[in-house]
Amino acid sequence: MAPTDAVTDAAESATDTAQGELGRLLDFGMWFEVILVFAGYLLPFFVKSTLEGRDIITLPNEVYGLAMIFGSGYVLSGSHRHSVGLGSGVYIAENVVSNRLEITDTLAGN
Repeated sequence: MAPTDAVTDAAESATDTAQGELGRLLDFGMWFEVILVFAGYLLPFFVKSTLEGRDIITLPNEVYGLAMIFGSGYVLSGSHRHSVGLGSGVYIAENVVSNRLEITDTLAGN
């Protein structure tokens, strides 16, 4: 194979990869899943703010995330359940890292 053939093949491969990635960015299904994950991340915050803001109950942040994972399992089905549960899991992980382990402050240098 001549060097110019290798360069041409590499350029074609890069073009195919770029087109594939552009197609993925324009895929509505991927963005819908991103919205579901983000909703799963925000739901525990809203439930916590509602319950604690009205002095109904005060629980650790992780409990709200777990409640949303279990709640999404009963209310949603299929990949929607998985995506919302994933977002709530990220909420739990973020709270554990920042509040329990205080790793965020360590990484920020505070």
